[in-house]
Amino acid sequence: MRRHARPWGSSYHRDIGRRGSLLIEAMLAVVLFGLFTTATFLTLLTGQESSQEGADRIRGIHYAEQAIEIAKAVRDRDFDELTPGEYGFTLNEDGQWALSGSSIERYGYRTFLRIESVADDKIRATARSSWKHGYHRSGATVLSVELTDWRRDAASIGDWSNISSAGGVVVNGSQLFGDIAVDGDYAYVTSDAGGDGLYIFDVSDPESPFRVATTFTPGGAARGPVVYGNTLYVLVDGTGNEIHAYDISDPTALNGSTVPIATYNLPGGADRGVAMARKGATLLVGADGGSGEGNFFTFNIADPNTIDLLDFYEVADDPSVFDIGVKGNYALLATGRDIEELVVMDISSPSALAQHASYNAVDVHDGTAARAYGTGFYLGRAAGTTIDEFLMIIGAGGTPSGAPSDTSGADMGAGGEGTVNDMAIDTLGCYVFLATDSSSKELQIRNARSKDIPEEQYVDLTTDARGVYYDMMADRLYVSTNTGFTIFLPGIGDGCL
Repeated sequence: MRRHARPWGSSYHRDIGRRGSLLIEAMLAVVLFGLFTTATFLTLLTGQESSQEGADRIRGIHYAEQAIEIAKAVRDRDFDELTPGEYGFTLNEDGQWALSGSSIERYGYRTFLRIESVADDKIRATARSSWKHGYHRSGATVLSVELTDWRRDAASIGDWSNISSAGGVVVNGSQLFGDIAVDGDYAYVTSDAGGDGLYIFDVSDPESPFRVATTFTPGGAARGPVVYGNTLYVLVDGTGNEIHAYDISDPTALNGSTVPIATYNLPGGADRGVAMARKGATLLVGADGGSGEGNFFTFNIADPNTIDLLDFYEVADDPSVFDIGVKGNYALLATGRDIEELVVMDISSPSALAQHASYNAVDVHDGTAARAYGTGFYLGRAAGTTIDEFLMIIGAGGTPSGAPSDTSGADMGAGGEGTVNDMAIDTLGCYVFLATDSSSKELQIRNARSKDIPEEQYVDLTTDARGVYYDMMADRLYVSTNTGFTIFLPGIGDGCL
């Protein structure tokens, strides 16, 4: 049988062409897979580098904040040690911070503290922390603060057992004025329902304070004002974001169109913010309980345009945190928990909060205000017919415990009145100033150095005292009531013996 030759273009040649196409497709697939893998790797690498750069900056800010706090610690011990120059720091033999060398190197970070003289009793402390981790991860953070020799001013603390009113402002209606913050020539006073939320007063002349920025309002009832640099932080209801930050480089420029430069909404429902305080560039916030989503929060506010959550903590049984005091690396929380009216939180690492200790006061009345000085802790409480609304707690080693070494109390008012709405203490721990709802002693001044905390003076304001603030620089006392705001001055003479 005759076989015919396979013609050109037959299936044999088509098979060869098909195999060649498949080889090209396979090679193209390998190339595309390689490009995809490379792109994915680069994306992940870029994301990881961004996360690392963010972590670098947070650590840098932490080291700069620490340097500023060390400058404050040295100032509190001996202002004359803050001589001009650039320094590192170390712990001396007594366990106290001291300036040493020209900088300090830790974990790839170089930190130094620059001291500059501003006046005989004032210096500027600038902390700079820099790092270089590889070719791309480098940077620096800088924080600055002016520090005054408060001991020179404190030495002239007047006699607060002989108090007098300098001046004040009364606003028509019931604004329910509340918490107070004072910065320089301006006082920031919050108000509850019925008021404008926040009032700003020029207090440069204590005999003639007057309101500025009269059209400004944060948009709801407010509380807990805190000033850091040129920024005012305040808790505001009814706006969807409890924490508001405002630029107050010129307080008189605030008006009806002013908006916050930053906000933050606490988790767990609306209007939860109750109290605020500050330690360096860390904002401390106490909240209403019952949400199960934390009642104590810490935020980084080194950048005034951002409010960054660091950590949150939930005190057992989720009570409300009504007030926050700060003592060194601890935050004192006045809470509504029946067996922990005073809770002490370790805030040495604001991004890793831990409960340090607590104190159970007699009976179940809520803690409403908390402060500390030396080894003494001062707790204000809601009124009760058989309790002391004001307690001095002497803790072992400066720490309150379930069985403190000594506790004293004072009744703020008879017949179940006398809730302590707010509390302040002077720089040297001589006097405690109490704003109460006692019917005839709304403002009470107690001796903070005597274990029986005797009453030094009181003022009948005819309406509840709701907020109190002691200005150590001017030796003045600011008090808010349901309808007004008053400035008080001490008597002549040294009242801190």
